[in-house]
Amino acid sequence: MKDLPLQFDDLAVVPMYYLGDATKILIDEQEYLLVSQDMKKTVLRDRQGFDEEFSHQHIYALHCARRLKVERGGADFSLGMPDLGDFSEKKLERAFFLADCLDLYLEIETVGPSYPGLAEFGFTRKKITTGSTCLQELLPFIERTVNDNARKGNQRGGKTYKYVSIVGPRHFFRLYDRYAENGFRVEALVSTANGPGAMPSQFDREDLAIWMEHARLYAASKRPKISGALLMLQAKIEELNGIRAIHGLRPHEMPKPKFFNKMIKGLGRYFLTASRLGDDVAKATLSKTGNGLQIRRPGARVEMDEWKIDLLVLLIFAGLAQKMTDEEREIIKSTRIWVTVVIDVATRCILAMRFSARAPSEDSSMAALEMAVSDKTMLSAVIGAGTPWIYNVLFSSLVTDWGPAFRAIRLRTAVAQVRATHEFTAAGWAAGRGTIESVFKTQGMRFMHWFEGRTFSNVIERGPNGTEAKLNIDELNRMLVRAVVDIYHHTPHDGLNGATPHNEWLRLTAKYGILPPLHPDQRRHVFGTKIIKAIGDKGVRFLGIHYQHSRLQQMRTEQAALPGSKSPRTEIRVDRFSLRKISFWDGSRWLEAEATMGLPEDVSVWEWVGATKELRAIHRANAKLHLSVLLKAVNDLREAGHAASARAELGTDIPSAKQYAVVEKNYFDLDVEDDLEGAQPDLSELHIPHDPTTVGIDAFRHLGASRRAAQAAAEAEDVVRPADSGFAGMGGGTGQADDGLDFDY
Repeated sequence: MKDLPLQFDDLAVVPMYYLGDATKILIDEQEYLLVSQDMKKTVLRDRQGFDEEFSHQHIYALHCARRLKVERGGADFSLGMPDLGDFSEKKLERAFFLADCLDLYLEIETVGPSYPGLAEFGFTRKKITTGSTCLQELLPFIERTVNDNARKGNQRGGKTYKYVSIVGPRHFFRLYDRYAENGFRVEALVSTANGPGAMPSQFDREDLAIWMEHARLYAASKRPKISGALLMLQAKIEELNGIRAIHGLRPHEMPKPKFFNKMIKGLGRYFLTASRLGDDVAKATLSKTGNGLQIRRPGARVEMDEWKIDLLVLLIFAGLAQKMTDEEREIIKSTRIWVTVVIDVATRCILAMRFSARAPSEDSSMAALEMAVSDKTMLSAVIGAGTPWIYNVLFSSLVTDWGPAFRAIRLRTAVAQVRATHEFTAAGWAAGRGTIESVFKTQGMRFMHWFEGRTFSNVIERGPNGTEAKLNIDELNRMLVRAVVDIYHHTPHDGLNGATPHNEWLRLTAKYGILPPLHPDQRRHVFGTKIIKAIGDKGVRFLGIHYQHSRLQQMRTEQAALPGSKSPRTEIRVDRFSLRKISFWDGSRWLEAEATMGLPEDVSVWEWVGATKELRAIHRANAKLHLSVLLKAVNDLREAGHAASARAELGTDIPSAKQYAVVEKNYFDLDVEDDLEGAQPDLSELHIPHDPTTVGIDAFRHLGASRRAAQAAAEAEDVVRPADSGFAGMGGGTGQADDGLDFDY
């Protein structure tokens, strides 16, 4: 392990990272195995067999230094499930539909024939089974119910829903078997077929038939061992080969034990368990409900919801309306604000909260999901919170309603990629939305001191002529999020028997631990923006930076060798928090490519684009950009507090591929020249501004209104001049109804 200094902060809250389900633990790219773990220490064993003790503080410091990477696999019986990010949206839509159907079947199987609506549909059988006759009656009900749930959710999004058909009984049973044996993970349902035909087997068909016949002997009620089934196969082949020798035929071959073992596993865990131990044992062993809904561990169950809030009412209860003019009240009254919240059930801590004037979409749900699993201490420092926002966790189960923002393929894929399950509940939970609103209604005066000596003009901004006034969502986010971070988490909660969410988080994380956060490379792979890029002799170019890899040049050469072929292109994923690396798709897997210039780690897109924009404003548009000058401008933004404010992403959307294209067109028509010699320069620390409502980087704010507006801006001018506010005047679409889902605490 590298002997690099690690800074320990005795005042920091250090979580205990649970490593019990890790399939690979990497420290400085060296692989370790977990030996033991308790509330005081973690013992890891390296590949040479030496054990090493790590305090939880040490593990946390390794994570903060980006030296710890933990990989978690799928089901223990899986023979290698695919990564959902590697499949087309059409295949993913089909897989998630099948998963919804299978999940509904499991619910019906648990309840029995008394499941609501089943008798009215005409189902008359006394028991729910996977038999062909039962499924023949049951599948039409499942198909209709899943489609109805999806269609009702789509009414909130104003989109047309396309009816999807279910598979037949035999195929459904095979899918059920595959789903159960892989821990009820949607990856097991993705079709891996790429077209007609199949790869020819390297084994003779007659040999395979005999091998499979004896592999099935393992699934007998007498429960023979695999070695016993293999011995029976050997005796059968010797018998058949004696006959074949008389007729001059090719003798049958024996399979290798490893391949025979794989054939048995390929029969499916459910089939094997049911055949050897009985159907009831199989259902109990592979039950999706596990130990039931026992929410003790942070991250065991989190819930995401979205709703429209009455901002004026909140501000009145918070005591801020009295500081507003009549004009400002009218602007607030006419603006619709939506909030997306992610909350941890065990501790009632809020993991993510984003306010927006834009109606909910897959972009807002993805942003909230990423926020929930990411460190937010920088964000809490930027908004001036009295305590850090330390609550982030890789969750095991996400619960949402059927809204289109939550059924989006991007969101469901991301949930599966972090090895979590996604459960849906019917819209219209009975409880009122009191968790967030109560913060402002009952505790508003506790954060009023932040606005002493100010007017409400920080949230209301005016145009150049001083007449046009609009709501500034960026500043409103800072105000509202700070109220929740500082007040809600430190107020006794009825659902916690009077404990505060903050104290409950500290108690339960110390007792049970939490799953380790995503490494930056993993975060880029799950949440990174996908962009199609051409491959040139310098590799792939993004924001004036070239990224190179030997495989990129191999792909370029292979494509160029085809007569009349198009310019080679590849799909990349970019991380807006660090431009040092990108991921690219080589046709079968995702690989990493590094910047060819001496770009330090942790340079964000806001700093990079903001620095470029400033230099373009000072120099001519066609002036060359030098890395040394750009990095100096980046450090200026960091020291002034602008970079930290921009990285907090309060009130700003995550840039899309089209928005990046606009930025590249306006600011990066020329390559950035690497004029550095020797060691890379150090980046300045991210300074926190004294007044977060007055700073920020506006490099992407002109892109906030809409994708159509962003494209129009790109066509209208060579160098984009941002509007005064990226979110001023942005209203949601019409006809958006409150979905009714709430957290029932």
